[in-house]
Amino acid sequence: MTSNAPQKKWVSNPLDLLSQLEEERFQELPNCIKDQIELGYELDDLNSGDFEENIQYFIYQFQRDQYAYVRRGMVAYKFKYYKVHKRLGYKTHKNFCQKVFGVSHWRIDAEIRAAKTFLTLVIAGFDIFPKNSAQAEMLRGFGTEDLIENWQHVIDNMAPHDISAPSIRQLLYAPTDDDRAMKNVKLPAIDYDKIWNEARERCCSTPQFIAHCVDFTIANETESTKSKANRSLHSNGGFFLANIFSAFLHHFETLLYTVNPNLKQVIWEEDLADLTSNYNGC
Repeated sequence: MTSNAPQKKWVSNPLDLLSQLEEERFQELPNCIKDQIELGYELDDLNSGDFEENIQYFIYQFQRDQYAYVRRGMVAYKFKYYKVHKRLGYKTHKNFCQKVFGVSHWRIDAEIRAAKTFLTLVIAGFDIFPKNSAQAEMLRGFGTEDLIENWQHVIDNMAPHDISAPSIRQLLYAPTDDDRAMKNVKLPAIDYDKIWNEARERCCSTPQFIAHCVDFTIANETESTKSKANRSLHSNGGFFLANIFSAFLHHFETLLYTVNPNLKQVIWEEDLADLTSNYNGC
């Protein structure tokens, strides 16, 4: 007899992959990656009793790593303050972040701000804190008093495990008429990076920046509604939208012709019939 009781689901064991790592490959890795691998070997060798004996140590490590963004932010501030990039031969802080840390300087600056937010909450007497820089970024722009008041509002209304960047945003920022269901838009990586950087420069989200660009284009378009579809590709505001519109038409036309290879002939015959019946063009 088959039981209808739900079956236990076990997550796959990442430590199983360690057996596939060759020594030569391990030696090629940077020390910061070797540290992770060596911890994996250490955990893989532990039996149940060994793990339980050291359980408090591993709990501490897990809790400590949740606030790694604070350590990065404090260290990154000193890097930036003392212009370490110049001493190491990098022309700009931006180039230093990209080459040394492998992330944009906007992300580093966000962690610096997040560290400041974290320390402000510590000094204010809180016991619950943002678990990552994304959560802390939701509190940027507040003065000290407003920061404390808003964070208190967050922890009064959410259990610690329910706190996330989206939930903080939803709680602290009232929805507007512009809030709509989000949809995905695929962009080339290089174009997305440009948009993301411009959005960060203006302290807004990527969707907000794109929406502002579209609103600006529409607001500054002086042609008639009919001529908008045929606006010049050389206009500053219309270039982006015109390209999208043109690409859509090309894709749609290609799709139709793929479905019906004789479509051009059909259209030509219909046009000819129309001209024959309406020879005055009426």
